[in-house]
Amino acid sequence: MAKRQETLLRLTYIINFLKSKKDGADYSEIAKHLEERAYREGEEQIPFSEKTFQRDRKVIEEVYNVIIQFKNSNKKYHIIDADLDINNSTLLDSFILINAYKQMGNRQDVIIFEKRQASGLYNFDGFIHAIQNLKKISFEYIRHWENTGNRKVVEPYALKEFRNRWYLLAVKDI
Repeated sequence: MAKRQETLLRLTYIINFLKSKKDGADYSEIAKHLEERAYREGEEQIPFSEKTFQRDRKVIEEVYNVIIQFKNSNKKYHIIDADLDINNSTLLDSFILINAYKQMGNRQDVIIFEKRQASGLYNFDGFIHAIQNLKKISFEYIRHWENTGNRKVVEPYALKEFRNRWYLLAVKDI
């Protein structure tokens, strides 16, 4: 597994572990949890020091906006605001799901997805590029309930998920 993936998984495991501990957890409990999890999932045991944990705390706060604070009263770490930003929570969930799916390999009977239409995510890179670089794009627009489409030229400014469908928010070119 790539080092970046290992780090993301470790951060995810730390967040989820501390969210599950009302009274918090000390460093040794967190380290033991990570070690047991790696053993249970057959992953390579990655060295985890207190210094690594302190770096992880900073990254978790910067990336996920989750503050892990040490309380002197019980000598344990706590998540201050367990209400993750909805975007960060969705990203964490997606990462956990992808990792679980990869671990199962060809075992399609273990994780059973709901049947659904393709979501159009294959267009994301192009849309993100156009949004970031203020580019106009043109495409064939087809409503999901119709079979015919028409050509659109737009200036995109955001992507929005609504009821499991992705929408491009844009200004129509006149």
